[in-house]
Amino acid sequence: MADQLRHLLLMSARSNVTIQVIPFTAGAISNMSGPFTILEFDDEIDKHTTELIQAALDKLED
Repeated sequence: MADQLRHLLLMSARSNVTIQVIPFTAGAISNMSGPFTILEFDDEIDKHTTELIQAALDKLED
């Protein structure tokens, strides 16, 4: 775990990386089995559009 924390510290110095921590008290989230991406947009966007974008990103990673 120490190596993972060191890696996060190194990555956090990059201008294009934001690390956010979900507190344990938030409870279980739907994607606890692997990495996930939080998408943010300047304009309001339809929830279904966001899900389609995430599905496309997941497909690219496969």
